[in-house]
Amino acid sequence: MSTPSAPEPHSRGVNLYIGDLSAVMGYVPRTDGMSAVEAERARVRGHLLFAHDILASVDTSGWPAPLREARATNLERLRVYAEAGQFPHNDDHADFYRPTFVDNAGTICAVGALFAADRGRDAAVRIASTQKYAFVQQMTGDAELRVWQETSGLSVTELGLIQPTYSDQPEVHEAVWTPFGLLDRVQIAPPRASATMEMGSSNRYDTTSVTLHMQASTPCDCKFGGYGTLPLSIMVAPDPGTLGIAAAGGVSPRDTSRTSLGTADIGVTFGKETWVGSQKVYRLGMLLPTATREQPRLLASAHVGDSVLELPKTMGVRISESWLTRWQNLPDSWFGSNAEHAMRLDLGLDIAAEYANSVHERIVHVLPRVGVGSQVAKKYATFSVETALSVDPFVDLEPNLRWSAGITGRLVRRDGNGWFLQPALSLATVRTPDGWGATLALDIAASGKPRG
Repeated sequence: MSTPSAPEPHSRGVNLYIGDLSAVMGYVPRTDGMSAVEAERARVRGHLLFAHDILASVDTSGWPAPLREARATNLERLRVYAEAGQFPHNDDHADFYRPTFVDNAGTICAVGALFAADRGRDAAVRIASTQKYAFVQQMTGDAELRVWQETSGLSVTELGLIQPTYSDQPEVHEAVWTPFGLLDRVQIAPPRASATMEMGSSNRYDTTSVTLHMQASTPCDCKFGGYGTLPLSIMVAPDPGTLGIAAAGGVSPRDTSRTSLGTADIGVTFGKETWVGSQKVYRLGMLLPTATREQPRLLASAHVGDSVLELPKTMGVRISESWLTRWQNLPDSWFGSNAEHAMRLDLGLDIAAEYANSVHERIVHVLPRVGVGSQVAKKYATFSVETALSVDPFVDLEPNLRWSAGITGRLVRRDGNGWFLQPALSLATVRTPDGWGATLALDIAASGKPRG
């Protein structure tokens, strides 16, 4: 009759022996307002400092001097390690509460760091190659580790008391890094450059617009970044006032295609991206009077956040806040299986001073704006439904409402692997003070790979 094997140990907290007692005893600060990355770091650091204090309180006065000295040295190493805050992650083990001796990035756990301080990093990597996710009590068969433990001044149980569990690291696919079509272009994402060509029915397609946009953000927890946006108008219809006389006596049109710049928007972004992929993004921008004409662009864009960029000779500021959820699984539906869903909400305020030289007066625009969108992603494409609204109520005491709603399809891998260019097509209806219209926009974006 075979002897039943011992059950696999499983922790219900940051430590196999004492769970989350470190938090109960006040060693872990409140994590309200922290990102999940910061909260995980605080969880592990608090436990290690708690373990240090417990072990430092043990009376070792009757121990041999070499063991007392080794213990004191290792406890000081533990304190320094905890304060440094560089902890490994659970790379791929299904158990959330699992120790990780050395992770895929080469970060060593607390017990591994004490061991490596005496035996070398290669010795720790060797143990991790076969016992990466083992608890200390499961590692006693390793001869080198056992010899080190016997001279470390720490018992196997005490090493087990130190050893934390680690949560898994964030996955690329959880963060929404692909842009929407009609909402604010700014978000925490890899460096991206885009050109959006748009034409609409409001002026019989005699004008198109091209909006250039670039942005980049830092990969660190602070998530600072910068962006720049510049719209252009392209007149494609001939101007009747510039017709020439042909040699045969008839009238022939000259090449009268013209372009004009709109108002440039440059600024900084900052925000927070949580461990599970949701984002909060703030933007502070400045409007530059780069417009080359006194009249505004002839085409009213479905991107209502661009309405302030269509004003002539304008200076001002822009502020906004955006919230993006993480990707969440959708039940099998007409989108098929393995579809993901995310939401975005934008709030913003633009304040611009327009210098209208033709009437020698300054017009101040104060434009609040709001937008909301829903994006569905499959492996090789995204599809979004969005709506946005802005008003300019302090000019002529009229609401000057701009509203748009539309759909956008984009060819892009949701995980960001393999595709550098990401073409998108948007179809939208637009309501302006002049009436209803429709626009069609082609967006070509080039983006870096999402951070992993």
